[in-house]
Amino acid sequence: MNMLVENASMNSARQAWFGAPFLTGARGAFFKRNFWIALILVLAAFLRLNDLGAGYFDGDDAFISIRALQVAREHALVLVGPPMAVGLWHSPVSVYLYAIPYALTLDPRAARAFTALLNVAAIAVLYAVGAKYFNRPGALAGVLLLAVHPYMVASSRDINNAQLGAVFVALYLLTGFMGCVDGARVARWLHPLMLSLAGQCHPHTFAIAPLSLILFADAWKGGRRQFLIADFLGGGLLALISFVPYAVGLMQLLPTANLPAAAVTAFSNKGAWFLADMLYWRLSEGVIQLLKLVLPMLLLGGMALSVARARGLALVVAVCSMPLVATVLNIHLVIDYFWSTLPVAFLLMGIALSRLLQQPWLRWVAFGLIGAIVLGNVSYLARLDRRVEVTLLDQQLSATELELADNMPVLVLSED
Repeated sequence: MNMLVENASMNSARQAWFGAPFLTGARGAFFKRNFWIALILVLAAFLRLNDLGAGYFDGDDAFISIRALQVAREHALVLVGPPMAVGLWHSPVSVYLYAIPYALTLDPRAARAFTALLNVAAIAVLYAVGAKYFNRPGALAGVLLLAVHPYMVASSRDINNAQLGAVFVALYLLTGFMGCVDGARVARWLHPLMLSLAGQCHPHTFAIAPLSLILFADAWKGGRRQFLIADFLGGGLLALISFVPYAVGLMQLLPTANLPAAAVTAFSNKGAWFLADMLYWRLSEGVIQLLKLVLPMLLLGGMALSVARARGLALVVAVCSMPLVATVLNIHLVIDYFWSTLPVAFLLMGIALSRLLQQPWLRWVAFGLIGAIVLGNVSYLARLDRRVEVTLLDQQLSATELELADNMPVLVLSED
């Protein structure tokens, strides 16, 4: 009898661990609610952390790495970042951030992994925005498309200032919604700071600032006015303080800048049609010919569904304001410049897909589109040869290690 009782208790414990009782209550609800987003984030991390040694290593990668090493290893005071195409200099924020991985190792692949993980974090933050303030199934669909998109995967591991901005844009959205919709005061203080950091990663990102006015006006109109102005002013002060190192560096170097030549380069926009065509080809990258119009059409549909409400309008502004401002003011713009705001476009695609998922007769069409695009993109990434006809980072590192092992001198060339 004792043996039977003991076996029964062991079976009960085994069932509680592996069976339904283990996934009941709050624990089960948490698991069910977060299982799919956890799976998507793991997939996004795997795709972005794969083959970090492929591709070339020069230009901005090398410049930022050298400056980050100076900060991390020599404790140098670096006040400007990499040079701009227009002849000025970017903020040193990217240098400070890349000093984190370079403080741990000299291997540039760690810095690439750092970029990749920050962009995975951006996906998680965008999901939080979509799930809480819009529609959870749509948020899942949007971030899944973002997680496997070939252009977003390939570019999200570059050592580059623009590629660091996506997480700050996502946090800018999240703090804006938390502060203006939920009334979270700390979020209001952090909201302008996130815009400052995003813009210091790339200055074109400051074009999305009007979404703060939209959320502020919505909070004011909705009666959520207590401490609203004071909190935003306090956050603005934090944002200004974050500019101090950059401002000092610019003041020191501005006399050496060729401002007339910079102006000629800066004001050279190729027009709205060029930007639309460029965006279309980037969004449809990796998709089979039959489905190339799907993502652009989902983006347009998500914008049309979102523009009538303040929350949705904020997303539309995040995606459209940069190319719109650049076109109106004739400012030079290429796809990489608004790379940090492009992930928000996938959230708008998710909003369009959520409308399809709500209709029983269209639900399977939505599932089919998502499945076909995801499988097509993953297949494209699996076949993509990133080891192009250039000197790879892996080869550069192997050659350096070989020469150092033989006590041979190594010559490092830099434009700085």
